[in-house]
Amino acid sequence: MMLTAQDIVREAFAGVSLIFWSIQLVPQAWTNYKQGSTRGFSTLLLLSWLAEAVTFFSYGYSLHLAIPLLLQPQVFALVSIFCFMQYLYYDRGYTRTQCTLISIAVTVVIAAVEILGALLLLYLQRSSGKVQWVSKVFGILPTVLILLGYVSQYAEITQA
Repeated sequence: MMLTAQDIVREAFAGVSLIFWSIQLVPQAWTNYKQGSTRGFSTLLLLSWLAEAVTFFSYGYSLHLAIPLLLQPQVFALVSIFCFMQYLYYDRGYTRTQCTLISIAVTVVIAAVEILGALLLLYLQRSSGKVQWVSKVFGILPTVLILLGYVSQYAEITQA
């Protein structure tokens, strides 16, 4: 199979998206580490963005999006999990061992939900084309979750 110019451009832009979208929480993780606190950083933002990553992967997989666009929610979810573990460690007093075990458990649950969501969408697409609303929900939900995260962050900033 030969790649067309459109395929190359699609993969290139997907790669740029992977880099920029995935690393946006890295400066926050660094700031949390240097301050030894996550004060002023909304945990609801992290949790809603984790949920966004799960639903976006399932949606993207069902649409056969470019590979970098399928990797992006995975990398983003891992950085979000790391920031959430910082919250548990710095602000809730969990031990490193507890944070590690929780992060492993959360990662396994997220992977299972992503796989089940993707399989559900693929099954519904192949069994009958009449169930388009499920795919649309999986496509709209990530945007709603991202916006929910932003709103919670602004609320956190005004309280801090």
